Amino acid sequence: MEWLLSLAALPWSVKPLYGLVSDARPVWGLRRKPYLILGALLGAVSWLSLAFLSRGEDINQNVLLALLVCSNLSTALSDVNLDAMVAERAAAAAKEGGAGCETGTEGEDALQTLCWGSLSIGGLLGSGIGMATASSASPFFIFSITALAPLLSLLAAALLPEKRNTVATSVKLQVTSLISALKQPRIHRPLAFFFLQSALVPSVNQAMLFFSTDVLKFSPEFLAAQGVLAYLGFLLGSVVYSRFISGIAFSSIFFYSQAALVVISLGDLFLVLRLNIALGIPDTAFAVGSDSVATVIGRLTLQPFLVIAARVCPPGCEGALYAFFMSTSNFGSTVSGIFGTFISPYFGVVSGEYGGLPKLLAFRSCCMVIPLFLVHILLRDLSAPTEKKSTEEEIVAKMKKNE
Repeated sequence: MEWLLSLAALPWSVKPLYGLVSDARPVWGLRRKPYLILGALLGAVSWLSLAFLSRGEDINQNVLLALLVCSNLSTALSDVNLDAMVAERAAAAAKEGGAGCETGTEGEDALQTLCWGSLSIGGLLGSGIGMATASSASPFFIFSITALAPLLSLLAAALLPEKRNTVATSVKLQVTSLISALKQPRIHRPLAFFFLQSALVPSVNQAMLFFSTDVLKFSPEFLAAQGVLAYLGFLLGSVVYSRFISGIAFSSIFFYSQAALVVISLGDLFLVLRLNIALGIPDTAFAVGSDSVATVIGRLTLQPFLVIAARVCPPGCEGALYAFFMSTSNFGSTVSGIFGTFISPYFGVVSGEYGGLPKLLAFRSCCMVIPLFLVHILLRDLSAPTEKKSTEEEIVAKMKKNE
């Protein structure tokens, strides 16, 4: 399952390709709207196909993988163009707010809080439906309901106002601009950090999922309820950041949040070793508490990451570079999943066998310490650009001058 989900998530790791195309090639004079519509249509078709596939008894894994890839591609394509819109507005907010080197401006933080607060509300709705239908509904019904989400996105995209822009640049020019941007230390250092932060830590998510169902006997309803609580924690994290964390240096946020995540990761080890039972804490209560705190802290690190990503985007390739940031982080998660899948058998963690899971979890916690040493090395020189150009014509003229 870890392999299947890691491969299915690969479209998230090549988001710069979609960003390059959308930045360089407007459709009918529009750079964002047509691609949002295309992504929504692809998502609806993918999930409806999965719904009908689930009714068969013999499911071809290659077809299943292809549909999962298409469903991820649809969301990633839409996500790239939304990210580009956020990056454009964040750049303006950073310029107006006089962004410093180490903190986000009020406008940048408010924009990210709005976006991710909205995601939290949508996630709560989806998780609530999942909790209500975890055991009673068929996969056909679940996938069909899921197909409604991209259909709603299609409606939103159709209503989206966007100014026409008839200027098209070559993809080659966009690639040149992107490479030029990536050579800057203020861009490639954060990129390296966000990749290594995930890639150096093996994922044990699927092992813990099966341990929860096979050994701890967590029900589907409880697992769905954890999803609801996760989005509540996500929303709480947004509120905590906007009220108490905003204005603190980025490096401090990442360092102390990562240190806290190292400590919280030991909760899984406590759960597997049944130490929580020795302390009189039920499995369900311990799991909920540990996951909720981890979600809140994870949210605290997400916002500065997004502010940094939006801030360093040069004009004209917002979609490509912001997507490069996001896909680098996503690729780090994919590498983490492959890393975890590869080493699990060496720790004795295979299907139905969890004897080596404590050692695997201890190894993961040790790996989570490594990013602490990278914070002050890689997260430097994050000030907002001092100059912004507004049109692709100016970008083209600048590139020609450089040539």
